[in-house]
Amino acid sequence: MVDINSAEELIPYLDAVAKRPYNHGLHAGWDLQPGERVLLRVDNWHDPMVIEAVKLILEKYDTKYEVKYIDKGPIVKWKGHNEVEYYLARTKELAEWMDEWEKIEKENKFDKLLWGYGGPVLRANRVKIQRMPFITPELTASPAHTIPYEIIEAIDKWTWDKIRNSSKIRITDPEGTDLSYTNHDEYYDENREFFHPDLVSKFWGGNEEFGKTYLPGHVLGRPWMYLPKEDATGVIAGTSNHIGPVPWIQMKVDNGKITEINEGGEYGDKLRKLKAETDHLQYPGSPDKGLFRWWEASIGTNPHIHRPRRGFLNGWLNCLYERMRSGVIHLGFGTIISSAVEREAAKLGIPVGHWHVHDACSCGGHHN
Repeated sequence: MVDINSAEELIPYLDAVAKRPYNHGLHAGWDLQPGERVLLRVDNWHDPMVIEAVKLILEKYDTKYEVKYIDKGPIVKWKGHNEVEYYLARTKELAEWMDEWEKIEKENKFDKLLWGYGGPVLRANRVKIQRMPFITPELTASPAHTIPYEIIEAIDKWTWDKIRNSSKIRITDPEGTDLSYTNHDEYYDENREFFHPDLVSKFWGGNEEFGKTYLPGHVLGRPWMYLPKEDATGVIAGTSNHIGPVPWIQMKVDNGKITEINEGGEYGDKLRKLKAETDHLQYPGSPDKGLFRWWEASIGTNPHIHRPRRGFLNGWLNCLYERMRSGVIHLGFGTIISSAVEREAAKLGIPVGHWHVHDACSCGGHHN
């Protein structure tokens, strides 16, 4: 690890980010311009040295910036099973964020928001929303942020081309994941370049520009939407989620639906309870009843990302960050995060949220 003792020592890393082109995904790329009106959103879980360094960069690029400070309360010491409660609440928070972004758009006070480090953004808006993944000096002083953008963009595009041009996808992992599905033509437009506009409108209504393709740094190993017939079958297994390590958990998947949850310690117990409570519910956009459907296999692509070491499992320093590392595929199940159908389900008053298993996977595609 690089030993950082002042905000000034972080400037070279943030300077590289400031020059990177804007993207709607997980690669930090701020594309700062002189005179740009920028809102920086941070909270008391961010290291003050990092906040100071970001302010110095915003000044260097002659932006007109404001800082919005949020008090999140005491820094939480996580255990992996906390993911269940966290993502039941996180969905509500993200919906509130999206409402706030739409309000900011109408007020026309800012051109760019540096806000959060995961989840969907409103891609087509005038206001550009970019990531603020810089929590501590350790996570800032990393070659993940100085690697030329052309390289990580090329990795993304190569990976996406392999996925979208495959007719069958199989995902395997040494911890036990072995999951296969048909990458149906019906997911895509006639050129198989973007997802089908009818599906995008249904699942990402109001944010179609975001929903029609992959996220940079978070390439979709399966579409974020459902057809009437989903045929994914196999097993999901692993020992960590977005929050932290968990005892080995195994989930059986039949036609895209999780039918059985084995092991997993307290994480498994909480998921089994939630599954029993929601199996009878019909969710908008879902082919059949139940909350526990597999909808995500997102592939990290940055070779320099690593799991936080100093302060691991405290506050933002959890396994969420590692999902951007090349070789990590996180498998998501539940409602599709911040999609139109998830927000519709939330308005109906039924439980919404999604949960994960991280795998160090291989992802193989069969091409016609």
